[in-house]
Order: sequence, then C-alpha cells, then structure tokens
Amino acid sequence: MPDLNEIKAFAEKQGFTDVKELGQYDGTTVYLPVFADSKVRKVGYPQYILVSGEHISLRIDSSFELTDKFFPD
Repeated sequence: MPDLNEIKAFAEKQGFTDVKELGQYDGTTVYLPVFADSKVRKVGYPQYILVSGEHISLRIDSSFELTDKFFPD
C-alpha cells in the first residue's frame, strides 16, 4: 500500500494540497483531497482519492455514493 507521502504527492499532481483519510469503502481506503487555504473553489462533483493495494486513483462521485457514506447529513 502506498504511504501517506505518496498519496499526498498524487493529490498535489491533481491540484490539491493535502488529503484527509475518511475510512474504508468496499475494501478501499478513501481520502478526501483538500486545499490548504480557505478560498472557495467550484470543482463540480465531489472528488475522492481511492487507494486499493498499490493503486491510487481519483474518483469523481457523480452518484454521491461515497459522499452519502462519509457525510450522511
């Protein structure tokens, strides 16, 4: 599994500055990519970084499946 520095480096390549681990979903570790400043950004659908084994990917949550799981309110 990639370490946190590798996951943060992946996030930075996508334009984010940090990540926050949210938990597990279907055997995958889910991270929320975040920005270090407080500027408002319109990025469209929610985006998450998924880590499964050695694979890191960015998922656009157009169905809000992950959003509903980690942010139920």
